[in-house]
Amino acid sequence: MANYYGFTRTNYFAVKDVKKFRKLMEKCLGAEDEIHIFESDVGTSDIVRFAFGCYGCIAGIPYNFDIDEDVNVLPADNVEDEDLDIEHFYKTLQDLLLDGEAIIITEVGYEKLRYLIGISVVITCSEISVVNLHDASLAEARSLLRNPSYTTKLVY
Repeated sequence: MANYYGFTRTNYFAVKDVKKFRKLMEKCLGAEDEIHIFESDVGTSDIVRFAFGCYGCIAGIPYNFDIDEDVNVLPADNVEDEDLDIEHFYKTLQDLLLDGEAIIITEVGYEKLRYLIGISVVITCSEISVVNLHDASLAEARSLLRNPSYTTKLVY
């Protein structure tokens, strides 16, 4: 059995509250690695832009984490996978996102040459959407071929 190797990274984006964003990211865990945060101040702007990434995928934040509470929930060294909630992480990020910004969380990975994945979660102030590279590519192939039933699966 082969190992899965994944990589996750975002674009740079701006948030409404830097302190709350940092608090959120302290509670966010990666499945394989710690979450690395990158900062960039763009020229003369007072706005700090953030990006983050990790090896593997993002596991989420504790399901009972409330960014407005000062309670210390589930320290990172005692957290089990079933205690983590990725959708809660996405929603909390969405609430912090500055209007007019988008966060694109992209994960790519592979397991030998058995399969490759490419998935992006796109978060705006009003919506959260998932884009699967395989599905988007298949839709594009069907459009270019003008064949809505085209498939890449082998038919015997």
